Amino acid sequence: MIQTFKVLFTYEQDDETGEVKVIDRKVINDDLPKAKKTSSKATKKADENPEPELILEDNKYVLNTAAVELLGVEADDRIDIKFEKKDKVRIPVIGCNTAFGTQGGNRLTKSNTVSYRGKNHDLLEEYGTVFSFKETDKAGIFELIGDQPLPVEKEDDNVKIEDEEVEEIGRPEDLVGIVDGDATEANAEDLDFNF
Repeated sequence: MIQTFKVLFTYEQDDETGEVKVIDRKVINDDLPKAKKTSSKATKKADENPEPELILEDNKYVLNTAAVELLGVEADDRIDIKFEKKDKVRIPVIGCNTAFGTQGGNRLTKSNTVSYRGKNHDLLEEYGTVFSFKETDKAGIFELIGDQPLPVEKEDDNVKIEDEEVEEIGRPEDLVGIVDGDATEANAEDLDFNF
């Protein structure tokens, strides 16, 4: 492969001896095309939406300009996504460190992206890949509404109580003699310990 360069030399010449000495040289490539800045499609798509929006990608998420303004953050601030229980369902919420009062979260870049990978990424992905923001009763913290239905909480198979099986165990006043240390008033054989 043949490459063409333009080189600019700066030199000085000694008048007495005629000696030429190069003191500086620069390679100039005016003919080469300039590298173009590229941005991801998600970033362009997110910025077109006037509503606050978060787009989840492979190892990061992208916030549009409206979301950055809503959160009140700028580049190098830390943003955190947590999961809170609401009506027996876990929901994702987002806010900056000061809103949560914590030191966690990930750094916001100048291009409005935040690194987000691993188990937390996978958990958020269950809720969708495009999220809108909904205000909560806590200042600076917003609920993330995904484009997927809320995941159903898994029931624990180890604990199952049928309504018919629940019996009245006894009233607290029935146990007063045992708790106070006066075991002579209550016979342990008379108590039913079956649940």
